[in-house]
Amino acid sequence: MVIGQYLSTLHPVGNLYKPHLRRILRFAIIYHRVFQERNAGFVTHSAASRRLVDFPLPMDALGAQFDEAWQVLRMLVEELPSIC
Repeated sequence: MVIGQYLSTLHPVGNLYKPHLRRILRFAIIYHRVFQERNAGFVTHSAASRRLVDFPLPMDALGAQFDEAWQVLRMLVEELPSIC
């Protein structure tokens, strides 16, 4: 039995815009293989996501990476007009 959810039925936490949630999930699928989308629009967990649940240290490292990376990218976008 495959447990997953259709992208169209995902409910973002807080005020996250649904298209942004889809982009984040697809980023995780492509670059980190944390989820998988074998059927178009249907997202399931992968072996990597199971490992993140079972072992908290890699999850903490991944969380720290995203916390840092997203903040830097946000600031970079804000500064681009003054650089160019």
